[in-house]
Amino acid sequence: MLVHGFQSVLRVTRAAELETKPWSGGSTTELLRLPTDSSLEARNFACRLSMAQVTQDGPFSRFEGYSRILVLLSGAGIHLNIDGTSHALTERFQSVEIRGSAAVSAKLLDGPVTDFNVIFRADVDATVQTVPLGQVYRTVQPQPPARRDNSAYWRESILWSPDGAFEVEYGRERVQVNPRDVFRVQHDQRPISMEVRAPNKPCTALLVSLVLPIGVGRY
Repeated sequence: MLVHGFQSVLRVTRAAELETKPWSGGSTTELLRLPTDSSLEARNFACRLSMAQVTQDGPFSRFEGYSRILVLLSGAGIHLNIDGTSHALTERFQSVEIRGSAAVSAKLLDGPVTDFNVIFRADVDATVQTVPLGQVYRTVQPQPPARRDNSAYWRESILWSPDGAFEVEYGRERVQVNPRDVFRVQHDQRPISMEVRAPNKPCTALLVSLVLPIGVGRY
């Protein structure tokens, strides 16, 4: 789905369009990679969002020149050793930011977990917020960190929930977003706002705010 207008572009990628692949510690579903013609293996992407199932203990891949935000979605928890420092994620939506060059090993606390990952290059800014949703519309205003030279950057805002359905009103559009669908708005430096609610049952969405160099992943 693609809608133009209001100095922005809206797109929804449905969960059925996403691809899941194995990795050494479990499996991963890629939600977004920018630019779209980049490669995870070649390490030439600017930003990547994914959901991963971690089924066994072991090391994480290193990403030199990148940073990673990891959010626990489900499971009893995971213990991370990051360059010799201990971090435990035991509560849903608890998060940690990790330098891509860090040596990271993971130990499951009580069985498999599912996590959400944002991996982003040094010239990209990224934040992740939790957004609790109910039946009443809530105004969501993405506010990523501002770059010094705004003319050379643009913004992308992503709403995603691992298990909840929600509805978004943006401009003149009303969009139904199902669990694990990826709702995206690309926009310029001007502030935007979205009205969001979960009409059927309360849920929590993740709001990812990105600031990217011009030319990276524009529609």
